[in-house]
Amino acid sequence: MSHENAEILRRFYESWGRRDFDAALECADTDVEFDWSESRAPFRGIYRGHGGLALYATEMQEAWEQFSLEVDEVIECDREQLITVKPA
Repeated sequence: MSHENAEILRRFYESWGRRDFDAALECADTDVEFDWSESRAPFRGIYRGHGGLALYATEMQEAWEQFSLEVDEVIECDREQLITVKPA
């Protein structure tokens, strides 16, 4: 993975962890796709774009006092697409 992409992803997760969702959105492309369709959580689905990611953040914030995203692996598909793999 390129250093630049890894840095952007790191800033995204750090911002999310601080619940600074505006800063997290600054790290995400406007065409971001967050696929939680296989989740066991109540907010399953595919969230698209900044609006979708903001909706997801709002739903999580309203539902739980604490919520964090965890990643085991980051896969670079190409220079513009990353896939994060969650812990099992």
